Amino acid sequence: MDAAGDTLISDNVTLQEMEHALTIMSNWRSSHSYPLQVFYMNLRDRARILAPNSLVVQRLKRLTSLEEKLRRERLRPGGGMKLSRMHDIGGCRAVMLNVDQVDQLIEIYKEAREKSPHRGPEFVREYPYVESPKEDGYRSVHLVYKYRTRGQKHKAYNGLRIEIQLRSRLQHFWATAVEAVDAFTGRAIKSGIIRDDWNRFFVLMGSVIATKEARTNVPTAPQDRDDLVRELVEICQRLRIVDALRGMGAGIQHITEKTRKAKFFLVVLDLQQLRLRVRGYSGRQFRQATQEYLQTEKSYRGRTDIQVVLVSAASLRSFRRSYRNYSAEIPEFLGEVSAALVGSF
Repeated sequence: MDAAGDTLISDNVTLQEMEHALTIMSNWRSSHSYPLQVFYMNLRDRARILAPNSLVVQRLKRLTSLEEKLRRERLRPGGGMKLSRMHDIGGCRAVMLNVDQVDQLIEIYKEAREKSPHRGPEFVREYPYVESPKEDGYRSVHLVYKYRTRGQKHKAYNGLRIEIQLRSRLQHFWATAVEAVDAFTGRAIKSGIIRDDWNRFFVLMGSVIATKEARTNVPTAPQDRDDLVRELVEICQRLRIVDALRGMGAGIQHITEKTRKAKFFLVVLDLQQLRLRVRGYSGRQFRQATQEYLQTEKSYRGRTDIQVVLVSAASLRSFRRSYRNYSAEIPEFLGEVSAALVGSF
């Protein structure tokens, strides 16, 4: 298992070795489907006791995301995490109305563990990113469990790890905005690789939301409210962040060419017209996509109101599905930004 993960991120493997590693990884990922469904149903039932309209979703980590994480972890001291111990291959998430409901849901899980410590799933660890926010501004609570059953039918799944994410709506809007900026600017804010002004903006907004929720501020943000607002205003004006986010949430206005089988997308975001143009390319057209990406960048060089990025996606359907989330939730996040700019939080 771990050998397959090592092969996937190796710089010197044959095509046959790579295909074999991908097959093993795909099977390993698929094996998490049943435990994930069990955890998802349980989370859904518990979350809806507190909030009938709470958003509860599940997902298996994409193979490309698995590869990216293995590459990042390889750079850490000691060689990083191995595939067999990765705890978020299968994950489910509940988005609650507010942070108090998140606390209540955590308590429900805690009481269940204390009531039957040797029955049901095995608790592994809690990551309390609300009580102790990440330096990049990320705030949420992650609970990691191992699937465990005494029944023979599903005993083969014992030990597989599933991650449960619990967020408030405000925390979720923040996280969605990070994903949108990553998708449309080619950054890697979510992975922690990029540290630039956009990253700083999300640090500041993470602390704004923490203040609004009366919880621990992000440690890398100004702790004084006036200093926080002052820095936020400056960075939003300099990067035209409000215009950029408004454009990302404006909706796909125009798609050129047939993109049903597209694997890559050239995205041009016009901040003046609030218009997003997308052109799709097949896997065989990667060189053409790259060339046209460079040409488009050159043609808009010096234009701060135009952003150009080449993004990959499994299909146009996947791209649109993600974009629907952005167009629905970014306006909510923008409302929080606008309020923060005048110190209303």
